[in-house]
Amino acid sequence: MIRYFDFRALLSIGIILVILVRTGFSQELKVGDVPDGSRSIPVHLLDLFDEEGALIRLSDRILMPFSPKQTCLECHDYGIISGGWHFNAADPEVSPGRRGEPWVLVDPISATQVPLSHRNWSGTFKPEYFGLSPFLFTEKFGRHLTGGGISENDSTESLDIYMRWMVSGRAEINCLGCHDAEPAHDQAEYYLQTVKQ
Repeated sequence: MIRYFDFRALLSIGIILVILVRTGFSQELKVGDVPDGSRSIPVHLLDLFDEEGALIRLSDRILMPFSPKQTCLECHDYGIISGGWHFNAADPEVSPGRRGEPWVLVDPISATQVPLSHRNWSGTFKPEYFGLSPFLFTEKFGRHLTGGGISENDSTESLDIYMRWMVSGRAEINCLGCHDAEPAHDQAEYYLQTVKQ
């Protein structure tokens, strides 16, 4: 008699084998690239790495910003993750999908609220109509952004903002905003750092 746990394990292995056969073993799959059947929320307690791939220790004399890309890259394919729905809003090759919640640009002086979206949803406006380049959009809405996507796109920036972006760094996908079990993680501090560039 197969118990429930054994059945889930067999099903997970079967799914992985089907994917491997369909992709022709053409690329190495990493943990998290394929669903494992678990319904639990993935959480991590892990070491953090900087943009150069160096381990960050709290005892370091100068603490460098952590790089989600370098931190998660050992187990996850950043390229696959960056193609996800959270990050592809400004990609013209991606279908806009069903209408969702827009970003809301608020001007308290004129008491105006404008719905914004990079997707082609009816009733919304493109952020660039209001002078919000990817950098300025990231700064304004960083409290709710997961990074990645437009937050890594410096190709359309003016020279002065591009130079500022070179100092502050791109906002890589912040996987730990949702997938971190470390009690010291402070998403409010993440936002404050985003606003400060």
